[in-house]
Amino acid sequence: ARLAIEGWETPITIKLTSLLLESYFPHTQKRTEQVARALTLFESNPQAALKFYSHVHHSATVDLSSVCKLLGLFYRFLCKYKGSDTDKSQGDDEHKIDDLILENVAETIVVMWDSISAQLEKADNSLLKEALHRIVTDETLCDLYNWFPTTRGKLLILRISSHLPKDSIPTLHDAIVPLFRSVGENEGEGQEGLHVLLECMYKWEDEDEVLDALTNWVQAPLTQKSEANATNTKRKRANGSVSSAVTRAILALNAFSSLMTSSSTRQTTLQKINHIVQLVGILSQYSPVIQKRVLALLGIENTDAEDGENWTVEDDEFFTDELLLSVYTLYCKMIIHITGSNEGGRERDSGAMMGWLQWVTEALVPSLLLWNGKYERDQPDTDTTQKRKTNKRKGRKEKDKENESEEESDKESETEEKDEFLPLQLLQFSCLFLTEFVGLGFCTNTTVTNICTLFESLLTTSQWEVINSALPSISRFIYLLYDMNLDRPLSTSQTPCHESHVHYGGIATNLLCKAVDVFSNRSDGEKVFSEMSIFRIGDIFLLHHKKGTLSNLLKGFIPILLSSMDSTLPPRGKTPKNIRSVVDSSPEAALLLFTLYKSVHGISALCQALQKYLNSNDTITQYKSLQILSTIVNECGSSSSKDLSSVQNTLINFISKLAPESEPSSST
Repeated sequence: ARLAIEGWETPITIKLTSLLLESYFPHTQKRTEQVARALTLFESNPQAALKFYSHVHHSATVDLSSVCKLLGLFYRFLCKYKGSDTDKSQGDDEHKIDDLILENVAETIVVMWDSISAQLEKADNSLLKEALHRIVTDETLCDLYNWFPTTRGKLLILRISSHLPKDSIPTLHDAIVPLFRSVGENEGEGQEGLHVLLECMYKWEDEDEVLDALTNWVQAPLTQKSEANATNTKRKRANGSVSSAVTRAILALNAFSSLMTSSSTRQTTLQKINHIVQLVGILSQYSPVIQKRVLALLGIENTDAEDGENWTVEDDEFFTDELLLSVYTLYCKMIIHITGSNEGGRERDSGAMMGWLQWVTEALVPSLLLWNGKYERDQPDTDTTQKRKTNKRKGRKEKDKENESEEESDKESETEEKDEFLPLQLLQFSCLFLTEFVGLGFCTNTTVTNICTLFESLLTTSQWEVINSALPSISRFIYLLYDMNLDRPLSTSQTPCHESHVHYGGIATNLLCKAVDVFSNRSDGEKVFSEMSIFRIGDIFLLHHKKGTLSNLLKGFIPILLSSMDSTLPPRGKTPKNIRSVVDSSPEAALLLFTLYKSVHGISALCQALQKYLNSNDTITQYKSLQILSTIVNECGSSSSKDLSSVQNTLINFISKLAPESEPSSST
């Protein structure tokens, strides 16, 4: 059981495999005994069996020859017991051999072969490799592929065949290539195993055929739209159906992403320059389509339409939101891969990246800033309306109950609609890729400054959906700026949210202040506190602590903290507030305090930053500063892990400077 839950290639997994070696891989005993032990493990814990047999080659007592013999033994066992009309049994009927057991055996062959494939490529092991190729033949693979009743079983046979050269399996190869070409022609057909087909064809060195087919699939919706325009026909999607061209285009886009993600296929794909150039060109042709769709969804008139066509919100058959989003994300990924694989080194402010950034800054973001917050795709549900009319004939109590249920359902649908709203999804991915471009070093300081200005404009909008879509990436962007030591003052015309904070950091501090300050206008404090938590301000504080600049950073936040707190003096004897009770009145103050109190260094830096305000002559400022310290003390409580000596020293210093009163005031 422990082996099943452990990870792959971990020290513990390797040690557990060694301990179980004699029990489940007695390689010095007869073959029948080895198979019987293996079946026992397959039946009791299939996941543990996969981990065990994929790690046996790590054992010092097992050589590669023994592993190859066991792999061949499993394959012969698979061929022997597949498709038998009689009751499948091993030996004295101790083990029942059903289709599931055979699938597990096939998967074990896959993971075992994967684990030793690198060793088999060495010249010294060529004889072992040839021996496996003699056992796993074209004929037996075809028989197994045709026999397995489940898709999982068929895909496992394909994965086994991927370890063989295509010349040695001509029959299976000739059957698989047409299968790949037909993927997606019918809804749901062949889609499940596309990644396995890609893996096989790349190993068989058929990558040119793969890339040709995928590129044509991505091009197909554009071609169909052009043909429809030429004949002046408009086709709408009926009953939510999607054309096969759109389905295949989405599959192709996902396949390209998979090829660029996998280390085994990325380099081979990038070396196909002609295909890459063709793909990027096709993706760029979708730009006007995406622009029109965004404007239509946001309810903004497209004044720049060259063809005079004013798109409606309804999806036509040629382009769906899912397709356009997949195109957009792949285009951004291709920019990253192309820029990062430049032989002359990473190109900063590349033409492709700057062209895309121009569209984001001049088209996407301005359109969202003009948005009125209405979702143009929201339409009344005729079925729900009819149900509510029917309710009039029912009792009052039953009607109210059903209406409440329908309202909850409507709210859930509205939430899902907002989560899948294309313009906000595009913004979310745009902010993510902007941050990645900065982190990968693709941007000059000027571009970084422009991105910061763009993020600041997003934080000033009144549409919280826009802010929430950008928040996670803005958080990481700020951290990256600090981590890359770009927080020094730069020549920029942007105006920080607090003029007095300019000298305490650079553009990162200005943006962080703006991000925290913007939440002061929210009334739903608990939700704001949750949203702000994604900023991971604790990481930023820890980074500044390591740099020795935490106190200076906090000096910029103290005015925000004090201005957001209630200045009304509490009744005498009132218990100090804890941080959670501050959330509703001041979520930004609560978040800062919550982050700081968990760190001894944070508490110490906060006390240093508050010292200036405790020494001031403003009673309200002194009271608020003491309230912050009181909240920290109350939150820490009796925890022995919290060192509050800095708070104690600050309070002693404050009290020592108070002027003694000759007579207690009645007001206090």
